[in-house]
Amino acid sequence: MTAYGLGAFMATLFGPIAGALIQFIGHALSDALQYGSPWWSWVIASGVAGFVFGLAYKKTRVDKGQFAGKDILTFNIIQVIGNVVAWLVVAPLLDIVIYQEPVSLVFTQGAIATLMNSISAGVFGTLLLIAYAATRPKKGSLKKS
Repeated sequence: MTAYGLGAFMATLFGPIAGALIQFIGHALSDALQYGSPWWSWVIASGVAGFVFGLAYKKTRVDKGQFAGKDILTFNIIQVIGNVVAWLVVAPLLDIVIYQEPVSLVFTQGAIATLMNSISAGVFGTLLLIAYAATRPKKGSLKKS
């Protein structure tokens, strides 16, 4: 569950391509190690989520040592959109196309995944970004003596 918080954190720091790759590779490896083979529809959806999470890269000021208020709101709007697209659109449609899964089942699973992953990314991702921003020097904070 914490994987989406960590993925959203990394995507916000490194951008959409890195976010997509981190989420895609992480999910594929996790599935392969835990279950013997990846469930590709969800692996692809994780990559899509990571890509969208990475759109927060240029929309927040975490790299400048600022992550509060507007930045937190922006990050969370972006991560919720990423989770909705990934788990209510991409994963269910690919489950139907690739695995011929029942429509009602995949959209129910998608709704639950959207909720849980949004909470995980919202809580863990926000806390990680606040902590990271606190380690960065604020613009103009260094003075020549």
